[in-house]
Amino acid sequence: IVGWSFDGNFATTAAVWSGAGVREIGTLGGATSEAYGIDASGTVVGRSDVAGSVGSRAFVYRNGVMTDLNALLGPGFEGWTVTAAHDISETGVIAALATGPLGSDRAVLLRPVPEPASLAALGLGLATLRSRRRLSRAGTWRRIEG
Repeated sequence: IVGWSFDGNFATTAAVWSGAGVREIGTLGGATSEAYGIDASGTVVGRSDVAGSVGSRAFVYRNGVMTDLNALLGPGFEGWTVTAAHDISETGVIAALATGPLGSDRAVLLRPVPEPASLAALGLGLATLRSRRRLSRAGTWRRIEG
């Protein structure tokens, strides 16, 4: 089970509950984080504040490492920010929220695509960000916005 815990000042920290108890998984350097989804392999997704930044960023947590999903975006995503990852399927598809260059929010899907080795190390591969209109470039995330 995933969610978040509160400290004495009502700040939240993403957490995982298991038979071993509650384990906080941290933040992307900011004050708060919240976990929203987990798959059978233990990959967790959610949102976190980032140090020195206003707003939140989507994260994926795997093998003890929390990664900003925006760091995995390739060309074609200029001006887009993935702000929260709400769930992850057993095939690695992530349902998320992204804000576009004009400030409009979109529900998106991040689909894993095999390659390159740097992302394969995270167990993610590249992903396809999908909603309605397709923009694609070989070897990068493909963005489809609605």
